[in-house]
Formats: sequence, C-alpha cells, structure tokens
Amino acid sequence: MKIHRFETITGNFIADLQGQRRFGYRVEGLDAPYDIEVYEELKRPFSSRLLIYDYENQKIYEPFDEDEYMVIADVYFQDDTIYILKVDWLGKKLFLYDYHPEREIKVIWERELLDIHRYNLKLIGPKIHILSWDESVKIYYPMELEYLPEENETVVAIDDYIYSNCWHEEGFDEENNLAGIEYRYYDELIIRDLKGNIVERKLGCLYLKDDGKYYSS
Repeated sequence: MKIHRFETITGNFIADLQGQRRFGYRVEGLDAPYDIEVYEELKRPFSSRLLIYDYENQKIYEPFDEDEYMVIADVYFQDDTIYILKVDWLGKKLFLYDYHPEREIKVIWERELLDIHRYNLKLIGPKIHILSWDESVKIYYPMELEYLPEENETVVAIDDYIYSNCWHEEGFDEENNLAGIEYRYYDELIIRDLKGNIVERKLGCLYLKDDGKYYSS
C-alpha cells in the first residue's frame, strides 16, 4: 500500500475544506473566539496557528506568523480561494482574508470587533458571507441583516437567498426516554430572502459535497 506522507508528520488529523478536494487544514491553539474571555480571566496567553495542507504535492503552508492574541475564527473555500476569518484581539478587529498558496494573501474586509457577536462566528457560501448566530442570526458581510431564526434552524448556504436546515423530531417517548413506535427525525429546508423573510419551506437536508455542488436529500 502506498502512503502519501506530508512533508512534516505530526500525528494530527486534517480537516477537509468543503467544496473541493485539493486542500485540508488544521487550526492549532484557540479556535473559538467566543472563549477568549475565559483565557483572559485565567491570565493565559492564547493564539491560533493555521496550517493549510495540499494533497496534490503533500506540502504544508502557513498563511500567518503565529502571533499572540490572534485567533482563527473560520476557514472556507470558494472559487479557488481560501477565505480566512481572523480575530485580532489586541487591535479589537475582525479581518477577512483572501488566500491561496500560489498568490499573495490580502485583506478584503475588516471591522471593529465590538460590533461583532462572536458566538458561532462563521463563513458561509457560495457567495461569501460572515455571520454569527445565537438567539438571532446576524450577517455582517457583504451586507448587514439581523433576524430571528426558528428553533433548531441553522444557516447552511447563502447566495441570492438564505438557506437553512431545520431539524424536527416527532414521536419521541418522553416517559421512557426513547424513540416511540412512530418516531421520526428529519430536516426541513427553509429558504429566506435577503431581508430574512421566509419565502419557501420544504422537506430536505441541504449540504455541500467535495465536488463543489449542493445536494438536498
């Protein structure tokens, strides 16, 4: 059996970048901006180190130097570009980068961190958007929007509409804490316009595969 070895072996798992097959990535250190205050209370330094793995040549790329108080919030691939969302805690800013190993990295958007809710801070495609969600969904880039999602609703894609999967559970036997005879678990696809209004809802679970296409099942 032929084993393809990366130029440096660390014994760590590599996460896939959805929508393509060439690159994987790994974030070492703090990868949840919402937890920054916990580290500050403990007076512990924190940082993130982002490594991009190239399956074509087994090379490993590092877009940034590992600086203290810099935290990678998310990484997303779209249209031959690796988009990187990074928190600069000392500068109190959020940056969106355009990166590819074969060209120079560049900042394409930045914003004061005080305006950003850091819980579930994500990049969503296929048209790149920055959003967070908790009790409400907040979109920060490339436009601004806030709306109240339904219970169990999660945004999975945005283009000219906002697409969310919303899971439902029916027939659970609460008394015995197990699935009932007619138990059913399924996803519903909710489609909203860019003002947050629901325009359609139907049975289906939407997801992105490594061929860059979205499927509903």
